[in-house]
Amino acid sequence: MTRNLTVALALALPLTALAFEHSQIVWTPNDMPLDYSISNWVEDSLPVAPEGEDPYERQAVIAGHAAWRDAECAEFEVVEVPGVVDVIGDETLNTGAQRDGLNKVFFDDPAGALPGGVLGVSSTWPSSEQAFEQDGKIYIRAYDSDIVFNNDVDWATDEDIDAGVCSGEVSLQAVATHEIGHFWGLSHSCEEGDPCNDQDWLEATMFWTASSCDTSSSTINADDIAGITALYGPFATFTCSNELSPGDPDTLAFGIVPFELKCVMQSKDRQQVQSATWYWGDGEVSTEIDASHEYTEPGNYSINVCFVGENEACGEWQYCYTKTGYVRACGVPEAEFTFDHIDGTTYQLLNNTDVSVYGCIFDIQWDIFGPDSNDKVAEIQAWEPRYTFEEEGEYRVVLNVGGPAGTGAAELTIDVKNRRGEGYGACNSAGALGGLGLALLPALGALGLRRRRRR
Repeated sequence: MTRNLTVALALALPLTALAFEHSQIVWTPNDMPLDYSISNWVEDSLPVAPEGEDPYERQAVIAGHAAWRDAECAEFEVVEVPGVVDVIGDETLNTGAQRDGLNKVFFDDPAGALPGGVLGVSSTWPSSEQAFEQDGKIYIRAYDSDIVFNNDVDWATDEDIDAGVCSGEVSLQAVATHEIGHFWGLSHSCEEGDPCNDQDWLEATMFWTASSCDTSSSTINADDIAGITALYGPFATFTCSNELSPGDPDTLAFGIVPFELKCVMQSKDRQQVQSATWYWGDGEVSTEIDASHEYTEPGNYSINVCFVGENEACGEWQYCYTKTGYVRACGVPEAEFTFDHIDGTTYQLLNNTDVSVYGCIFDIQWDIFGPDSNDKVAEIQAWEPRYTFEEEGEYRVVLNVGGPAGTGAAELTIDVKNRRGEGYGACNSAGALGGLGLALLPALGALGLRRRRRR
């Protein structure tokens, strides 16, 4: 749909849909308690509450907000105010989501903006004020957030669904809980088409799709709790001093072994953090809040750290945070190659250089000398070239493999014979020849909302 919105997050009916994600538009402590209201315009197809009870749509929204209180370390508060009636002159209007500084919930899609299959949409507008910075990302204070439910959906109560009285209807409370997650600043745990390799992500209320006749999304799970706590409760991550692009959470901490990595805890609640345990990925552990570690062996390492603190709302808390494959520790490449005879004077050069440490080889060059001289007859920049020698004779072949830690090299002598139709032996070469000349190949390092409802 087209709207002049910064964030529009939706829950939709099925097609068939990573840990928690944030919209980066959030409410601040100064906004609490946060007001919201339910529009007086109501769709007739909504479940009807028994006489004397609150309208079921109001019950669903109240229960949806209450579900997020299961994140007991997250501090936020919401208050319902009387329903919204928009009036211009003598005309009463049902305007739908708009940037007016009022947080509203609509159950009749007044603007007719929701296409078939979409259950609900949360639309959030940012202010011009920064709320905080977390893990290199800027979070902006929210100005207004409205929720619109589709009026072309068969809705059901959780009570009916749990009692087995359901034939394809959708839980209004489950959708309300999901959309309220967007209201507080959460995006989807997994988007359509994304890999979703953790059961907590699949079962999260904030998963992009869900099932008919299902009430599981009416409550929140561990991933939802982690997401809301990161916004409104104690949360800590870290950054390291030698990032390639400091402040960018997607960059790697890089070094040439041996090297010291210095890491600093980052948290909007830093004063609450009392201790930390760092797991560096190479078997070593540190216990300082801000810590450093020396890597001595090449490798790609993940860092996991668990922070412990104390919070007035929930007492002692622990938050563990992992950056997978975050450290790249490079050594000088160990060049090694073999060759196979193909036909005539054509040979296949086979590169056996160790590439187990991803990203530590940037450049490759084959130098061919001879025959019977030290004159270079060819330079080839390819991983495994096929080369046709001009004539028979003994050729010296040198493989140069370069990376940030330097250049490794190995050589073999190939006794080239013009043998048509014969496979002609192979030979192995390994070792380092020191700093040979190397032409650079800059690209070689690559070796290596809407939510829908499923039935």
